[in-house]
Amino acid sequence: VQLESPFGSAPNDLPMQQMQHDWNNSLRALMNPHAQRPPRFSFDRERHRQLTVMMSDGTMSDGTQPMEPMRRSAVYVNGQGT
Repeated sequence: VQLESPFGSAPNDLPMQQMQHDWNNSLRALMNPHAQRPPRFSFDRERHRQLTVMMSDGTMSDGTQPMEPMRRSAVYVNGQGT
């Protein structure tokens, strides 16, 4: 393992070109107008005073059904919604 010089073009060096590409894509996503606005939130004392977690399969940690159906957000790549 070569740790002293990880920025060359040897097979075990860091993939700097891919890392820069990923960084640029992240910056582009952050500059999207949709990323500039925080999501809306209205505090409901009864609903938000308890800790309930939605699991990845859509069930709630306390065994109840979600209060609202999950809405999927659009994913934007280069300004295009998918």
